[in-house]
Amino acid sequence: GAPLLTALHKHSRHGDSRHSKLLKEVTAKASVPWFDMLYDWTVRGLLMDGTEFFISQKEEYQNMWHEKYVVDIEKVPEGILDQDLVHTILMVGKGINFIRTCLFDVEWSLTLS
Repeated sequence: GAPLLTALHKHSRHGDSRHSKLLKEVTAKASVPWFDMLYDWTVRGLLMDGTEFFISQKEEYQNMWHEKYVVDIEKVPEGILDQDLVHTILMVGKGINFIRTCLFDVEWSLTLS
């Protein structure tokens, strides 16, 4: 999760070039599942794992748009994702999820070219 990716990123900035290169390779491989979750959210509006990703879904809510999804800023890996993008990522996934859920178009997803 985020603590591991943050720690790997911080250690990859070590002054020893061999150490840094190794840690950058490990970080790249270790971050693949996290980036898969980011992709699913920003392109398909789907949360595949609410425990590791920085966006989670509440079980009970009154207002889908304002309350269903929450951000846990401590789960944003430092050095992997800019903090300024967190709100934008939340809004993109919520919008796509809204289209799929409220407009009954469950097959809809963002087409990347």
